[in-house]
Order: sequence, then structure tokens, then C-alpha cells
Amino acid sequence: MTGDKIRTLTATNHVREFAPDHPPAYRISPGERVRVETMCSASGSIRVTATSASNDDLRSKVGWVRGMPMTGPIFVEGAAPGDALAVFIEAIDIADSGWTDVMIGRGAVGDLISAAEVRIFQIVDGEIDFGFGVRLPLTPMIGAIGTSPRDQVRNAGIPDAHGGNLDCTLIKPGSTLYLPVNVAGALLGLGDLHAAMGDGEVGNAGLEVGGSVTLRCTVEKDPGLPLPMVDTGTLVATIASASTLENASRDAVQSMVQWIVGSTDLTINDAAMLVSFVGDLRICQVVNSFMTCRMEMPKDVLTAMGIQLVEFSSASFS
Repeated sequence: MTGDKIRTLTATNHVREFAPDHPPAYRISPGERVRVETMCSASGSIRVTATSASNDDLRSKVGWVRGMPMTGPIFVEGAAPGDALAVFIEAIDIADSGWTDVMIGRGAVGDLISAAEVRIFQIVDGEIDFGFGVRLPLTPMIGAIGTSPRDQVRNAGIPDAHGGNLDCTLIKPGSTLYLPVNVAGALLGLGDLHAAMGDGEVGNAGLEVGGSVTLRCTVEKDPGLPLPMVDTGTLVATIASASTLENASRDAVQSMVQWIVGSTDLTINDAAMLVSFVGDLRICQVVNSFMTCRMEMPKDVLTAMGIQLVEFSSASFS
């Protein structure tokens, strides 16, 4: 990290929906380096391992606080409707323990689950002590991050065109997430950090943790970008959420293809062939009411065709 002054935005100020009428909790300037503290998706309420014959009883046992908390809203000066908000994720720092769950009827394994369970895992020497002699690497990422929709309220646990609970493993340190600006200041919110999570979040949750995200935002005017979109430095992915995996996958692919066509001399046929050759369609999550997919393309292929994105790094702001 660079050594410049940093301001901390505490999780004391948080909301559980993305909404245009929420008053800003914080105001930041474009390019300002801030540390955003976040609570886990259950607001820090889960501290014990427990099992139960029903999901509701399990939630009662562990004192589950419903409604995913998003630190914010964060007003980004100069952001206006029609812009894109570029969020460069410099670092993610996490707590030394976290929790996960399996729920009856939830997620891709839900039909096999007969007892709902919450389990606490310790993070020791930079690894997750899973038990059974297994230690797992940390792969910290942001589960939920988004801006306000233009004229509606969206529960923080639901992914959609504004971002939200995307559960995309590419939203991690070193990546830049592009989000739509629908209202003045964008009204950014984020939370739901994971210490580890595989694509799909198939068991129902990642390793849910509290922590903080060091980030900077810039405002991109007249961006012409498919949003939301993430750039890892080596991959660029369009992200789409829908009520079915079929629709989410189709929307993610078509968003990438149409962007390539609109940004180059390629036809629809050309772009479809190119994406089939070198693109990868991935599932982000299958556990929310809207499911999320992403269409990945190698960044060097896009660059070779003349598509240029803003290059961010920690050094670029020093």
C-alpha cells in the first residue's frame, strides 16, 4: 500500500437496501483512498457453532440478525447519472475467524441437507483451519457491493444491474469493479466479505467474515461500458443476474458480445466466434433469488482489438 493519509469509514453507518432516498453516510472525493469497515452478512451476530432440524430454529439459536448490512451509502463527488463508477480494490483485511452455514433446501446441495448447521472456522497463520488435517488458503473477496438504482429500492441480498450481492470471486484485491451511476453521487455500499469462496457458492455461503476494504473510486464519464463489469488486470468479465441461470448466462454472454461489437469493427458473428474461442462463462452464485453469471475474456485479446480500460494500481495513486 502507499503511505498517504487514509480515512476510515466505519460500519456503524450502514443500510440494508440500495435506495435513491438514503441520505449519504459519507462523502468522498474521486481518487481518495479510504478504508471501508464492514460487518459480516449477519451483522456480527454469529459467534457459535450450532445445528438444528429447521432453518428458522437454527437462526434463532445463533441470534442471526437478518438483512445484509452495507457500509454507506457513500456519496462520490462528481458522480452523475449515466457515468460509471470505477472502484479499485487495493486490499481486503479480514477478521481472524468466520462462519458458514448449510441450510435445508438452500443452494445446490440443499436437497441433501437434513440438519441445518452454522459452523465457526478459525483463521490461523493466514490459512483456514478446516479440520480433518486440512488447511485452506485465504481468497478474500467482496460478496456484495453496488450503487443505488434510479427509482427503486433493492434488498442488499439481491444482485441486479446495480450490483448488490453478486458473490463474484473476481471482486478481490487488485481488481477494478465498474458499476452504474444512477443517482447523484452513486450512493455506493459494500459488505458481505468472504475469507474464501468458490465459484457458485454452492453450499449456501462462503466463509463469512467482518473486515475492511481499502479502495479508491474514480468517475468515468460517457463510459460506454457493459455494467456491472470487473477487470482483474488479466481478465475482463461482464456480470449479469437473473431469476434463472439460463437467463443470467445468456445476458452475461450477450453483454460481452455487444460491447465488443460496439467498440471494434467486429460483427456479431465475429464477436460470437471470438468469445467461443477464448472466453469462459462462469457461475458466480446459485443461492440467491437472482442467480449470477459472468463472461470472462482475456484482457490482452480485448486490448489487441483496441479496447482500452483505465489502468489502476496502488502505485497509480501515490
